[in-house]
Amino acid sequence: MFVKFFEVKIMKMKGLLKKVLCLFFCTIFVLSSFVACRNDEDEDYYMTKGQFFSLFIEQTNLYSENHTMEELKNGEGYEIESEIMLEWELLDKGQVKNVTGYVTKEIVADACVNFMTYRKTCDDIKVKDMAVNVNAARDQANQITNQIAGLKRAKTQLTDYKSSLAANWSGAEVRYVSKGIDQVVRQIDDVINRLTSLSNAIKSAAAAVKREEDAAARAKAQAAARAKAQRIAKAKSDFEKAEAEYKKKKKELERLTKNDDDAPGEFDALLRVSKIFENFERIQKLNEELEKSKDLMESKRRIWDNARR
Repeated sequence: MFVKFFEVKIMKMKGLLKKVLCLFFCTIFVLSSFVACRNDEDEDYYMTKGQFFSLFIEQTNLYSENHTMEELKNGEGYEIESEIMLEWELLDKGQVKNVTGYVTKEIVADACVNFMTYRKTCDDIKVKDMAVNVNAARDQANQITNQIAGLKRAKTQLTDYKSSLAANWSGAEVRYVSKGIDQVVRQIDDVINRLTSLSNAIKSAAAAVKREEDAAARAKAQAAARAKAQRIAKAKSDFEKAEAEYKKKKKELERLTKNDDDAPGEFDALLRVSKIFENFERIQKLNEELEKSKDLMESKRRIWDNARR
């Protein structure tokens, strides 16, 4: 249960991480179309709304429930891209009008910030209890640590980019761009804190489950040892009973077939013949029972030997 819970948490955090990084790269790419000190006549340097929509959808892997990927790929005029931006509630109808017009920093900021917002919640997932692969859990925690390092690098790049803007661009837009970068940095800090907490929780929970599994394994081994001891004791008891029965029958057979040395001489031959006829059936039956008893005793001995292995 614990594994599935953290898998869901990791998936959520990876989704948020992806969004932060997408926002970062989109911000850097799009701002590059605003930053340079260019003449208004140099229109090729400016990005249209349609171009921005297309780039944003490509970078964030957005899709449409109303259009196929083939339609999106072969579409003209950026109308499908506009519908996707509306479908995901990233922009309003007024903002997606006139796709041939130049994109503004306000539209870029709105799209990026809205994309950062989670709208869907994950339903509780019911799973059966399962054994925990502690090594796999530790690997997940290490992966999260690597993601944290990547976020810190992205944060540093954003901070450096902000400083570069302030040093080389004196337009009024700098304040808005800096504000947007600060917002992204705060988002990154929040994700770093949440990822760190998640990584620690995974390690702690994995260690706790490992202790429980070790205790269960010891209890299982102890139960197996007790069960083996019981099997050995029972097998020994069964063998001893079979051995005692065999010895009893053997002793009785010996008694019936024993010569009576104390009998008078003149009657010795007659008594022997008389005893043979008198006990013939019993002796014959005892021989058969003794053979079976011996087989049973040997069988119980083998069972006892196997139980002790």
